[in-house]
Amino acid sequence: MLYNYFSGLKSSPFKAVLKTEVVKSPFWRKYLIQVLLLPRMKKLAFILIPLLAACGSSESAEDMKHFYAPAAGTVVAADSIPITEDNLNDFYYSVRLTATDSSSEGRYDLDAAYGLNEAHSIMAFPKLTKTIRPAIRPDSLPYSYIIGFYYEGEQQFNDYARVSARKVDAQQSQIELRYLKAYYTDTVEKK
Repeated sequence: MLYNYFSGLKSSPFKAVLKTEVVKSPFWRKYLIQVLLLPRMKKLAFILIPLLAACGSSESAEDMKHFYAPAAGTVVAADSIPITEDNLNDFYYSVRLTATDSSSEGRYDLDAAYGLNEAHSIMAFPKLTKTIRPAIRPDSLPYSYIIGFYYEGEQQFNDYARVSARKVDAQQSQIELRYLKAYYTDTVEKK
């Protein structure tokens, strides 16, 4: 079996030795494996074992749940206000975050409607070291909401994006999504 393995290689230092008549005896084949191959394999083992041991760390990123992820189709956060400029119709400006199949990775469906004008987007939340729960709060601007999140167990709202709507002219309106802040994980240990 070893002879067939090395005979398939194009260039090998062992190829010439293994083709001789002496190597065909079981004693010499065993000797060549122990003397020529095992020392190289030991060096490789000393390199690979620590690397493989580090892969099994209990604090890996896969063990931690970064996002609040309910079943797909569940409305996570929603709010709406009536459009006061239009007295003839009963229109609303509404914003809704809905969980998807990939919400465990931080992606949620965002639906916004300003009267008959509708917009759809996918919100991608940052992957942080703490579990986050998406939320919506009203903004100080008219027809505007801030989309953000709460860290699990905390009460402070963290702004992330603004969804706003406005009338462009008498017949057109515009819905806009704009990211406000960026969040990242600090990987440098503080001394």
